[in-house]
Amino acid sequence: MSHREANRNLLSLKGILHSDEGPVGDEPNFRSLRDGRRYITARDADGIRDVTFVGFPQLDATREEKLANLAADLVKPTKEASPKTIVRYLDFLPKDKVFIVERLPTQGLWRSARGTTQDHIVLDVAWDLLLALAYLHATGTAHGDVRLHNVFPFPSEDSSRVRFKLFGHGLVPEVLSHNLRNDCYTAPELRCPGKYYGFSANTKPTFESDIWMLGMVLWHCHRFGVYYDGRGSARERWESDRLIQPDLTDGAKLGIHPLAPRGRGCEPSPHRFVEDLLHKMLTPDPKRRWTAADLLEQMKMQKNYTPAEGDMKRDLADLQAALKGEKYDTFRRMAATLREASRRSWTRLGGWMFLLAFFLVIL
Repeated sequence: MSHREANRNLLSLKGILHSDEGPVGDEPNFRSLRDGRRYITARDADGIRDVTFVGFPQLDATREEKLANLAADLVKPTKEASPKTIVRYLDFLPKDKVFIVERLPTQGLWRSARGTTQDHIVLDVAWDLLLALAYLHATGTAHGDVRLHNVFPFPSEDSSRVRFKLFGHGLVPEVLSHNLRNDCYTAPELRCPGKYYGFSANTKPTFESDIWMLGMVLWHCHRFGVYYDGRGSARERWESDRLIQPDLTDGAKLGIHPLAPRGRGCEPSPHRFVEDLLHKMLTPDPKRRWTAADLLEQMKMQKNYTPAEGDMKRDLADLQAALKGEKYDTFRRMAATLREASRRSWTRLGGWMFLLAFFLVIL
């Protein structure tokens, strides 16, 4: 956005006025972040006024057009049809090709700069992102970009801990496409050493590759720690894109069979839970990788009869409610489509009857 555009009101896809409050951090060759404000009524279903504009300045004209075509569907789910651990697309600015999302956190909430991320934090990340993936996979969507730069830590109003939310669903591969190369995040079944190629119509992310990527996120958090210092340094948060994958052979020093404990941050019980998760996620054979739903159930069983059990039950109930809401949204959209098709059919029929009557009068 230019300086002049930043000082005027912006009309969104939903017809809501927004004001641009200026940049808060750019991630070169990836995305731009700007704060804004929604001018909504007291009856607005979302009730969110402070927002962040997320743009992708590196897109060419073809991908910008694809983004605009996808936007209408991505912003349709209602608040009730969205889980708490996904950064929801609230709206879209057609002219500037940017999404409007809830205000992303401004302060560093997750700090373990190249140091120790305690195992209970790694498990929190796993639980929250598995909730997000379970929802997406149940609705038929593979995320395709489960990387640390798409994980945002949010303060929670009804929880004593930070909640981690996943951003970027629905954009891979139509809008964003990463090179599939011999790196840590690419699942083995998609990787081809020495060759660079991207997601395409014939090579798409899968539910199984999402689980692999999340496993890599968790392994990175455990092995190297993470760093988050607000949105201004967002691109510098993680140095993980070039990270090699763990050695999956038994007994490897930097592997997961077993997962080597660190000097600090590892307690016996949480460490075993993290190791067990990684064994089930970082499996070279995609058919043997556990699903997000199965992993959630496993984590819940491990927390039975602990203080965390109640929170987990509430999260799973919220997930079920979101899935029911999504089905209701889908039904409502289908009904609206059928009504529109019916209206058009009657309009066409009325037109033909008028022409027929006109010719009969002439004759």
